[in-house]
Amino acid sequence: MRLVDCYCGIGGWSAGAIAAGCTPILGIDCDERPLRLWRTNCPAGRAACATLGGDEPVDWPEPAPDLHVHLSPPCTDLSKARAGGASAASVSAALEGVRGAVRLVLDKGYASWSLENVATPTVVACVGELARQHPARVAYVVLDAADYGVPSNRVRLIASTPAVVRALKELPVERVSVAEAFAAAGLPPPPAQFLKSNTSNRDGTPCMRSVQGPAFTVTASHPLIWCTREGATVRCLTVGESALLMGFPAGWGLPLGSRVGLRAVGNAVPPPLAKAVMACAAKATAAAEAPHEPSEPEELEEPSPPAEAPHEPSEAPSPTPEEPSPPASPAHAPHEAAEEPEATAESAELAQVPHEAPRGKRARGGGEEGGGEALAPLVLALRRKLRKLARRVEALEGAQAEAEAAHERA
Repeated sequence: MRLVDCYCGIGGWSAGAIAAGCTPILGIDCDERPLRLWRTNCPAGRAACATLGGDEPVDWPEPAPDLHVHLSPPCTDLSKARAGGASAASVSAALEGVRGAVRLVLDKGYASWSLENVATPTVVACVGELARQHPARVAYVVLDAADYGVPSNRVRLIASTPAVVRALKELPVERVSVAEAFAAAGLPPPPAQFLKSNTSNRDGTPCMRSVQGPAFTVTASHPLIWCTREGATVRCLTVGESALLMGFPAGWGLPLGSRVGLRAVGNAVPPPLAKAVMACAAKATAAAEAPHEPSEPEELEEPSPPAEAPHEPSEAPSPTPEEPSPPASPAHAPHEAAEEPEATAESAELAQVPHEAPRGKRARGGGEEGGGEALAPLVLALRRKLRKLARRVEALEGAQAEAEAAHERA
């Protein structure tokens, strides 16, 4: 599957796409510095320095079944860290960026797409409204990247097609600790057994976690800190260690300089999360492209005709009632299709129907939920079956009446 990575930065989403077997063909960002790194990390792709919705032209590829478009519009003014600090105008502009990103993929007709952003109530409400306006094409889920193999917590909103969101919810939980991530990368054990963030508990003690679990969220503003059990500082995490806790693969190009590097890594999408979404997108595309024959509604068992009463044989045998021909199937009866509307597509309901994870798997996040439309296809199919059964019963009753009348005449 080919990928267009919008707001690509240093390529966190592209790294996950490559791990899922996909090929980034276009990276778009308004900042030339991280875009140069994206070009280095994705040599097969084309880099475009542009602002979406701006004056810079972008040579968008034509929609195709094997093309996926991902967008991570700026979220700084929408994050919890900026709650109350961002102006109303900047928040409104950021929300319009989210709406514009979704409208872009819908207007251009891209069948496979995704969007990542912070999961604040404002953003959830914005994307929820888009899901209600386009239930067949937009759905969303709020999830923690740590459930998808990222060795640090990162709660995000992922919007995509209903099929991709459903597949994301059905994936089994995969947790990776800080210590496991270091071992998997072939590195020595962490320099300390605990991590602390730049926040404190109510009693003034630092917020700490063991390396035997996922780390705190890697942010663009402050690095995490290695510390002792008592909270004493050992040292700050390096840019490479922060990238490891985000799930970047070894050898992925990172910016030079601790401040610039931390900002680029903290603003990226964790590659394992991107890998999960891209794998679900590829699976949904393959399922949509696979040829399949439409299945006919299951027929109800036809009742056997009532048994005739025994009678004396006459010289001339009574005429045998002719078996009534079965009524035309729905495919050959267009007047029946006009009586009841066709069942709505499953994908149109997914954005509004709460999904229950299969047994043995953990349901992930929340999305747009709704009411009883999910029963509509079953009700329509049952009504058609009942009408067909009623016609057959009437035909059999008519044949029985004719047979009885012929018997009485004989």
